[in-house]
Amino acid sequence: MQQSFEPMRKQVEAWQRSELTDVTAKVVIYEAFVEGKLEAPKHLARAVHDLHSPGVNAWDADGN
Repeated sequence: MQQSFEPMRKQVEAWQRSELTDVTAKVVIYEAFVEGKLEAPKHLARAVHDLHSPGVNAWDADGN
């Protein structure tokens, strides 16, 4: 049974090793929304920023 989880465990470990720095994440968000490198609605930029930014309650980002 545990052997079937081995590929998933390896994938999670790989993701942990490739964690983005805070600065890199902000650059990716900037490039995606401001420079238009991501085909996504512009109104999502603030929500993405708020969800990434430390100290912002993701469930309370709209002030409720």
